[in-house]
Amino acid sequence: MFQTRNAILIKSHVFMQPNLKPPITTTKRALEYKAELEKIDPNVDYLMTLYLSPELTPEEIRKASAAGIVGMSIGLSDRKERC
Repeated sequence: MFQTRNAILIKSHVFMQPNLKPPITTTKRALEYKAELEKIDPNVDYLMTLYLSPELTPEEIRKASAAGIVGMSIGLSDRKERC
């Protein structure tokens, strides 16, 4: 929460899931998407994640971490149901 002279601004935190079409699989694309979202609402802290896939390398994960990407995720539609 930030207080100014005439108003109180509340900063929201939102975890952004990477399972778009196509999914967000690189740090570059995650930061581009974050910039797009911040234009829509700059009062939100968008916590970005990468799409977990076989192509995601340890190097890209380190790069993402250094850039402030907070995690990785698989899309709900990609999870296999277990009996």
